[in-house]
Amino acid sequence: MLQIGQIGHGRWGKNIARTLREDIGDVTVHIASTPTQAKQLLKRPLDAAIIATPGSTHAEIALPFIGQGIPTYIEKPLTTSLRDAQKIAAAAKKSSATIFVGHIHLFSPAYQAAKQLARKAGPIKSMHFEGMNNGPIRDDMSALWDWAPHDVAMALDLLNRTPRSVQAWGQKILRPRTNLYDTALLKLTFPKGVTVTIHNSWLSPEKRKKAIIAGSKDTIVYDDTADKKVTLYRSAGPRVRGTKARERAPRVSHPRYDLASPLEVELRAFLQTVATGKKPITDIEHALAVIKTLAAAERSMSRDGVRISL
Repeated sequence: MLQIGQIGHGRWGKNIARTLREDIGDVTVHIASTPTQAKQLLKRPLDAAIIATPGSTHAEIALPFIGQGIPTYIEKPLTTSLRDAQKIAAAAKKSSATIFVGHIHLFSPAYQAAKQLARKAGPIKSMHFEGMNNGPIRDDMSALWDWAPHDVAMALDLLNRTPRSVQAWGQKILRPRTNLYDTALLKLTFPKGVTVTIHNSWLSPEKRKKAIIAGSKDTIVYDDTADKKVTLYRSAGPRVRGTKARERAPRVSHPRYDLASPLEVELRAFLQTVATGKKPITDIEHALAVIKTLAAAERSMSRDGVRISL
């Protein structure tokens, strides 16, 4: 049985431990809830480590495990600063430890179905993401760092490239004297003129987790809060001739997808990485690109939307 050390046993940490023990099995999970317990885990012969603590603590807690060459799963965001992310990347390179970051939507069967449809929708022209809810309100990171990692991770995955520039705007409503933005609006400009917009908030009365992917032929919607999470709008958008546009009604369908739990799929992928050494899709390079984008967005926010080149 794989010996896994898990640091962090809050709401999401409990979900991780339960999924490992009850849905996956064949693993022994050793839980650490305090820094002292985490240090004790370092003395065990571990096959892997899971970091499920608040985002601002990830680097401090993960680095000792990475330094020992232990394959390490780190919940999103990888870190809450570019400097800490670069420290993790450098440590992983030195020890050859595999880093697996918990960008859970990339493992959602519904998202994967939407991604396959997007590949057939013609060149992607634009994308729009929404991530918001009534909380949770965090003290160690803003809504940007809490919600946008999901959206940026999907954008990078769908386009298979990084943005050229970032602009962002935010509101500090609850704590205006801090850097804890309650809302965030991002504009990412990619090569070939593709624009991605992202809207995040933890002050919304409604929970939303949606991606709208507009191709030259079809549009696909991935809505994680809906019963039918994938919608295909075939032949979406108006016909344009010259300077005139004529509306047309798309053909709407709801393609099927596997109903497996995204968290179970994600954790199985991590364990497969541990067993085989195969590079994960949410590796340190992908995660570092997400953090670079978020750090640029934060700089843009502080300057009221100035364009930051990447």
